[in-house]
Amino acid sequence: MKTGELVELGQQLRVDIVRAADAAGSGHPTFSMSAAEDTGCLLTGSASPAQQLHAAGIDAESIAAAGRLLVETAVVR
Repeated sequence: MKTGELVELGQQLRVDIVRAADAAGSGHPTFSMSAAEDTGCLLTGSASPAQQLHAAGIDAESIAAAGRLLVETAVVR
């Protein structure tokens, strides 16, 4: 599978996770998204998003808060 195909598949997986969490009424898709990201990293041998952020010196809690806001906004729309 080519890189572009993997990126597209990852994006679709994120959309599906948010939709499934919304349909289930849970509103907390973050664990599923993290698991999907980690699995993708293991399959491709790349650094996880968390490792990339840490290497860039970006505070993980700030990113988590921004991610929660994005997910809440996506579910509301």
